[in-house]
Amino acid sequence: MDLSVDKIKQDLASIKALKKEMDDLRGLLLDEYITQDAENVIRSEIIKLESALSKYKVQQLGEIDQDFLNSINITRVEAIDLEDKTLVYLYENLIVKSEITLIAAKPSSGKSLTTMALSNMSLQENMSYVFYFDLDNSPTTLKKRGIDKIEKKWGNRFQYHSPIKKKNGRVVKKRIFGMLLQN
Repeated sequence: MDLSVDKIKQDLASIKALKKEMDDLRGLLLDEYITQDAENVIRSEIIKLESALSKYKVQQLGEIDQDFLNSINITRVEAIDLEDKTLVYLYENLIVKSEITLIAAKPSSGKSLTTMALSNMSLQENMSYVFYFDLDNSPTTLKKRGIDKIEKKWGNRFQYHSPIKKKNGRVVKKRIFGMLLQN
């Protein structure tokens, strides 16, 4: 597939033109003076345009999906592979051992404080490491929550990562949301 910026611009312009033409035709259908025969002709043309647009989308998605699938290794999970597997909870029905846990909720609902408390409790119960990724709290908030005290208390066992440049120079650049990981 030979792809260039000019080709992408041309394809997007064609798509936008199709969409605009469909919108214009749909607008005609709203006119109170349109006859039934005219409505049938317009609807037929809208169907043709939708078909042309959907073929383009399917073709593009198919190519993207195939490229994605070719870039990863996929292993089929068989029922026999799962026979002796059971969930081990670090916190009953909340945090599963050796899994990634994402805590999501509305702003200011206590996600960060809950995650900090879970991190601290995990380390008190002899968990090897906690990696905490936080991409939205300011240095003021971090100081208020006592991140420095928790890092001092647990040393390398508690690894708090944020986009804020630290004295030792560690910076997290990937967009990773608040996670609690267990090693």
